[in-house]
Amino acid sequence: VGSNGPKVGYGRVRFLVTDISFISFTTLQGESNNTGTQNNGRGKGAFDRYGVDFRYASRYLPGFMMQGEYWQGHDGANQTNVGLPAQGSCGNPVQCGGNGAPGVERRTWYVYGKYYISSGPLEKFEPIVMYEQFDPNTSVGNDMYTRTIVGVNYYFENLPPKIQTKISVDYEFRHHSGNGPGTAIPNTDPFAQNIFLVQFQVRYQ
Repeated sequence: VGSNGPKVGYGRVRFLVTDISFISFTTLQGESNNTGTQNNGRGKGAFDRYGVDFRYASRYLPGFMMQGEYWQGHDGANQTNVGLPAQGSCGNPVQCGGNGAPGVERRTWYVYGKYYISSGPLEKFEPIVMYEQFDPNTSVGNDMYTRTIVGVNYYFENLPPKIQTKISVDYEFRHHSGNGPGTAIPNTDPFAQNIFLVQFQVRYQ
């Protein structure tokens, strides 16, 4: 980080709808360094993020919970292609390198729901479903990431927040449209492949 490292300001306001449900509004404002990611590298420059998230836990249907988030943000005019020199705060590609791209607007969101069954023949089972979407560049088509997760948890011990022991079985339906117009996704793209997961988790405080 240091004196020349990127600086980010963070702010959040949260409203409690009930003692177990809320909605929040969040913003991040600052600067970023070249990340060299698959989606987009970027030179040191301004960026912003705006988000809203919520959680709803029902008193009328105990065990049911839904939550979600929505984020949108812009990486400023110092955006450069991966592998090219970063422009930094210089706006002259000939002098400073980079390609002088105008920046990128990104968007992502998800919604997640689960229901813990506390009695009956399916006691301690918890079915879950989640859907999420990521658009790395809202001005470019054929680059969307989407994922749908369907699964079930089984709790051997469920004494939150102190003790939880569970096994999770999930299947993820993954889809990556492409890396832009006219592109195709190779079979080696990990996000173009569905996946089946089994996880065992222990939490103790």
